[in-house]
Amino acid sequence: MQYHPDEPRAQARERVFGRMRSSGGDGRQSMLTALLAVSIFIGTGAFGFWQATSPPRVQDQIEIGIAELTDIDTYIATSLPGARAVAIANNEPAYPLPGFPLPVTLTRSELLETEDAELRELILERSAAIVYVRGLTAFDSTGAQDLGFLTSEWWLDRIVNLLTGSWHGRAEATAILAYLLAAVAATLIFARRPAAAGARAVGLSTLAGAVPGVVFMAAGVYWFGRQGGGDEFVRAISAILERFFVVPRRDYLVVTTVGAFLAAVGYLLPILERTVARGRSPEQPDTFASPQPTPAEFEAPGDPVSESRSPGSSA
Repeated sequence: MQYHPDEPRAQARERVFGRMRSSGGDGRQSMLTALLAVSIFIGTGAFGFWQATSPPRVQDQIEIGIAELTDIDTYIATSLPGARAVAIANNEPAYPLPGFPLPVTLTRSELLETEDAELRELILERSAAIVYVRGLTAFDSTGAQDLGFLTSEWWLDRIVNLLTGSWHGRAEATAILAYLLAAVAATLIFARRPAAAGARAVGLSTLAGAVPGVVFMAAGVYWFGRQGGGDEFVRAISAILERFFVVPRRDYLVVTTVGAFLAAVGYLLPILERTVARGRSPEQPDTFASPQPTPAEFEAPGDPVSESRSPGSSA
């Protein structure tokens, strides 16, 4: 046997570099799964925020809050007769609503010719449009309101400002970008792994991104549902925000279900494949039913055993 002194060194190099390639592949897989989880968390939250901040939904919710906050039915019954009397006595084109917490104006014809039910909807619609643009500062006619720092009112003001204005478009762009990254990461995971392992990795990464979102949104619903106490203003705004948090919580629950399904498929598919393969394998022969060899077969010509037992051979 010829000895090659470089052979052990080449094998060592191959072993070391093989391990480095393997660890590098594992690192890339970990980066892909982490990217998928983060993208799912951000994308689903942004998508839910985009749904919750659509102008029709936001204004509908703000109308509900304003109706609760201002006791609009009592206001119409007690304050509108005086406003109509002023409109009858004067010929001005528009009149601000007296004593209303928002700067809403009505035309003379609206005050005098519109029924109370229609006027209620008109006042709430215009009030919601003002709050949608200006946030809670619309309720501060003096500009001297002090909400404190990190108080419940301060947090409510900041969150309401997030739900209105230009944040709706930003949420849409963020959701699109995050879901594109998630799609790329999931595609690469499936391309680098067998089907079952890919489904398991994608499912677990999806769960890792969605479950924290469910917990966070549920905490938001719980927290806003218990704000306000005896303050009617804070209680009304908290009720609006509580309903907003329900939307992304629902989206996170849907994504959690999808992730759990993919993970279950990834775990169950190999078991199913083994079961099917075991069912298709040929039956093992029954050794007890096999015919036993005869002595003649043991003493076939040329057999060393039979030759050693032939006459004349030494014991």
